[in-house]
Amino acid sequence: MKRGVTLDTETTGLDKEKDGIIEMTLIPFEFTSNSCEFTKICSPITQFNDPGVEMNEEASTVNGITEEMFRGKRFQRDLIEDVLNESDFIFVEFENVHQRYSS
Repeated sequence: MKRGVTLDTETTGLDKEKDGIIEMTLIPFEFTSNSCEFTKICSPITQFNDPGVEMNEEASTVNGITEEMFRGKRFQRDLIEDVLNESDFIFVEFENVHQRYSS
């Protein structure tokens, strides 16, 4: 049995220089190493983070997140690191907007 996790983020906008990551969702799962069949999908772990910048109205419309949802919150880095370190496979949802934040 192998462990994996999917990782997705949401941001305050598209400008890497002035916007920030406000939400991260991890979905841990287990799969067989031979056939890569899912044997268990765990509950999502969703956390919010206040990057200290204002929310772009267009981004809020797209991702459905309001400033009230993330203001004053911080990612629990220890939990995130534990989930990622326990995984044999990490699947990152990677679209153009995510590429801007990963470089």
